[in-house]
Amino acid sequence: MAGSEIALRFARDVIAEIGDLAARYELPIKVRVGIHTGPAGGGVIGTNRMVYDYWGDTVNIADRLEGSAPENGIPVSEATYHQTKHAQAYDAPQTIVLKGVGEVQVYFARPTGAGAGGPGAETAPAPAILPGS
Repeated sequence: MAGSEIALRFARDVIAEIGDLAARYELPIKVRVGIHTGPAGGGVIGTNRMVYDYWGDTVNIADRLEGSAPENGIPVSEATYHQTKHAQAYDAPQTIVLKGVGEVQVYFARPTGAGAGGPGAETAPAPAILPGS
């Protein structure tokens, strides 16, 4: 399974879990996710207060996509769409303007689960991700 598929499945699982918690505790919590596929850098930043961070165009585009997401929505870039279209149903692409990027084709993942229909609509357990894998 490609990394983009794992990221998409993780996003769907997070949205579902947050939805369950929101309902259980009657909290108005919603999630927005943006996914882009590409290279990214990562490492420790700082000397006094060290933190691990990721950076690069891939991270920036994913962040901008998240900003365009509806509540509990998952917009993905064209690169991610092409890597996941066999396993996930999407709405028709939309051209949107992302700050600092310009016009891009964005695909919005359709909800999965009972009654959702389309490829990827089946609910299957997420793969176990073990340390070192």
